[in-house]
Amino acid sequence: MKRLLLCTALLLSFVRFLPAQIVNIEDKRGTLKDTTAWYERGDLGFNWVKNTQTVLSINAGFQLEYQHHNRRILSISSVQFVKAGSTNFVNQGFQHLRYNISFSPWFTHEFFGQLQYNENLRIGLRGLLGSGGRFRLTGKSKQSAWLGIAYMFEYDEETNGPIHHDHRMSSYLSLHLNPAKNVTLASTSYYQPLLANFSDFRLSSNTTLVFKFSKQVSFTNTLSLLYDSRAPEGVPTLSHSYRSGIRYEFK
Repeated sequence: MKRLLLCTALLLSFVRFLPAQIVNIEDKRGTLKDTTAWYERGDLGFNWVKNTQTVLSINAGFQLEYQHHNRRILSISSVQFVKAGSTNFVNQGFQHLRYNISFSPWFTHEFFGQLQYNENLRIGLRGLLGSGGRFRLTGKSKQSAWLGIAYMFEYDEETNGPIHHDHRMSSYLSLHLNPAKNVTLASTSYYQPLLANFSDFRLSSNTTLVFKFSKQVSFTNTLSLLYDSRAPEGVPTLSHSYRSGIRYEFK
């Protein structure tokens, strides 16, 4: 039982590791279609086990989205903590706020800000502010492609390390395809280089392939990649993970 609990904690740590450095906002956008609408979602989990060691797991998240005509506000909060004995396998959280103004079906202007920490990636505190455009590349109803290009200022405080004040470009390409009747492919890739030095950059990619067996049941596969050319000491430059599972939707 002790080994099982420790392996579970390690697995949770690895699964959460990649999305934490560059937060993927694209797969968290709601599907509001009314002129004025709200979208709320909350998640809360808590596990505590005591035998030869104490295993504590806490995760909480909240998403709030509001749309009024061509304007939209998106707020996302997330906290994850996994501790086994005296070791913190996961200790991270972020708060993201985004404001969109849609000028046409193909162009949206975005303003965003974010606060983040991640003990395992040695991110003591990372704050950023940015603004840019989001462009729709295709108008097909069952397939979509979006390109985002923005400027952001980043305050990056490494744990027991230097503090960086950087000006970065934040760009992303987001694709949502239906290659077959019951198959969905969604992929988002981020590229965030320093404006003064493009050899200093972060690259993140998240791809999900979904096979739908029925209206409620699907089989999901997700591949995540992260490359940071200036990773803190002790943190790998290139990381990747694969996740699969069964999804059930209440309809």
